[in-house]
Amino acid sequence: MRVSLPLVGGPFHSAVADFHEAHPAIDLELDYTNRSVDLVREGFDAAIRWGPLHDSMLKARSLGSYRCVLVGSPAYLAQRGTPRRLRDLREHDLLQLRLSNNGQRKPLGYLGAHREKVECARTPVVANRVEALVDFAVRGRGLAYVADVLIRDERARGALVTVLEEQIGHSTPAHLMWAPGKHVSPKLRVFIDWMAKHFTR
Repeated sequence: MRVSLPLVGGPFHSAVADFHEAHPAIDLELDYTNRSVDLVREGFDAAIRWGPLHDSMLKARSLGSYRCVLVGSPAYLAQRGTPRRLRDLREHDLLQLRLSNNGQRKPLGYLGAHREKVECARTPVVANRVEALVDFAVRGRGLAYVADVLIRDERARGALVTVLEEQIGHSTPAHLMWAPGKHVSPKLRVFIDWMAKHFTR
């Protein structure tokens, strides 16, 4: 069974690995990419995608919604100070993600009615892999804006701390997608049910 997963697999990779342990007779071919693959043309059975749904022709099951947060290491915040207001970000460095679908840098998501563009002092690192930004943030190289589900371990052990929770953040949905049709193969049905159950506990 061919499955497309985002480059940052995070909890999705773990769920697929657990699925394979529970169903070892189902062979998996996993393709990690942030590109929106054409399931039918490229021969994929299913795809896991971040973000809003754009292809209404595909079938979909929700895998939850995850909040993006702004984080920094305790060492960085001790040296540069903890931002308390949005304008404090002018004194801070932002580690920024370059989106693979359009090549643009991922902007900060502001909560509430705030629409003013806030500039940071520097953008010392731009990368197209979230894991790289998380690593740089843990090393104290700046603040990073990432999905909370991808930094659970770092936050749990105190390597990263969330800042400006009341002003910055937005939710990103995730879905399991598959091609429409009257017949869903038994292996795909088992996979859909497994993933849906895993993410609705």
